[in-house]
Amino acid sequence: MVLPDVGLVIDEPYISQILAGDKIWEMRGSRTGKREVIGLIKKGTKHVYGTAELYACEGPLSYEQLLVATDKHGISRERVEAGLLDKWNYAWKLKNVVEFEKPIPYIHPNGAVTWVKLNNHAQQANKPNNSSPKAKQVLAEKTLSKQQSVNSFHASTTAEKTDVPVAKDGTFFSPELARNGFFTVGEKGDEQKFRSFEDALQYLRNMNKAKWRRPNDKGNWGIVSAVEWR
Repeated sequence: MVLPDVGLVIDEPYISQILAGDKIWEMRGSRTGKREVIGLIKKGTKHVYGTAELYACEGPLSYEQLLVATDKHGISRERVEAGLLDKWNYAWKLKNVVEFEKPIPYIHPNGAVTWVKLNNHAQQANKPNNSSPKAKQVLAEKTLSKQQSVNSFHASTTAEKTDVPVAKDGTFFSPELARNGFFTVGEKGDEQKFRSFEDALQYLRNMNKAKWRRPNDKGNWGIVSAVEWR
């Protein structure tokens, strides 16, 4: 099966709601310019569960707009009133949802959090064990390249070209910033801790201005703000 060029990583229970037709707005913290058929990836599974057409984006939506659209975004009125969507107020609108009879595996690129370039990943993941030696060598070289890109994440350009927030002093958010096993991100007084770098990066993407803690030259940990993503 030929998959779309890109897939969107969606957590439970939201992906199941979308596949069941109970949710037609995927709520995110920023606008998207994509208008195309996309793959629906269940977070943490490395499988594409279906496809949908991303045809529009609306937001930021007001509190009142979110309250009257519970049938579209699938979040209960009580959870909206509790502030669940305060920072997730952009509706990525979906239609023509198709659920696969059997989820399709793909090779998940290191560092991919929101969007995944599928291209030939699914075909590679489904290749039989009797693939030609040359094909196996090509796949091994690509996998090694992805691993090396993470090891050299501090370089200005990585093999995966994953966008990360960059502070005014040129430092940026990276896997090396875990302190006692946690990444600390968010506004001062409302900071969040994540064990997973990808989860922390996703949180930063959904902030109006990404902020995270990192050590300065003297080893003191402080909050810095993003001036750009690259």
